[in-house]
Amino acid sequence: MKQIAIASEDDRGLEAVVSAHFGRCPFYTMVEVDGTRVVKHRVEANPHLGQHRPGQMPRFIHSLGADVILAGGMGPMAVDLFHGFGMDVATGVSGTVGEAVDAYTGGRLQGIVPCNHDHPESCGGHDQAQTHEEAHPPKRSVGVSPRSLPSRVVVPAQDNSGLSAVMDPRFGRAPWFIVVDVESGQVMETLSNSNADAAHGAGTGAAALMAQSGVQAVIAGRFGTKAQQALQALGVEMWSAPEGLTVGQIVERLRAGQLSRSE
Repeated sequence: MKQIAIASEDDRGLEAVVSAHFGRCPFYTMVEVDGTRVVKHRVEANPHLGQHRPGQMPRFIHSLGADVILAGGMGPMAVDLFHGFGMDVATGVSGTVGEAVDAYTGGRLQGIVPCNHDHPESCGGHDQAQTHEEAHPPKRSVGVSPRSLPSRVVVPAQDNSGLSAVMDPRFGRAPWFIVVDVESGQVMETLSNSNADAAHGAGTGAAALMAQSGVQAVIAGRFGTKAQQALQALGVEMWSAPEGLTVGQIVERLRAGQLSRSE
């Protein structure tokens, strides 16, 4: 079985018109298929219509149990987040929901068609050229008390040796992520970053991996602009740490109140 989400202009189920605007559509038609056969479908209203932030809708649609998203248009940030959630994406879709599902299950609909809309907020964010300052903006540090510390954090690492691994300052391009329980100081999980060598969208793909893993915060040397936007949209805190420290040393500093949260 596979769950397909289709951005829709109305709530008529399989007869609904596919929306050209991924983020601004009023409804999402959820269609469950078994091979090419439609098993059932339902309609979900867009709870963020007219007020969503970049990166917010991929998290919502993933929470509906979707394996696939079909839409008329979608920006690269949203595409990267969906891919980070392990979902298939196809854009350039038109016609009715039923026709779109038939085309997808029949292998006639796949891949990303570049979005030419002049309203990037409706498509999930568009790539833009970035200066060095935009890619690595100055951080605002926020002091916190031990009581407000996250319980489960991730540190990007240069290898998979656990607490002894040295932090990789590049969040999106780090080859490994070490997940640590702050209270016990023990490694809970080690994640391989499949987005590390991606041509683009490494930061947003890594952010989606954080949300999938249920972490509350990421501690890194720096975050790119799009990674920041994606982590904020997914509700994951960002913390700053000096370069050259091991994962264990970073967690110790966090517990001692010696690290600051970035905004």
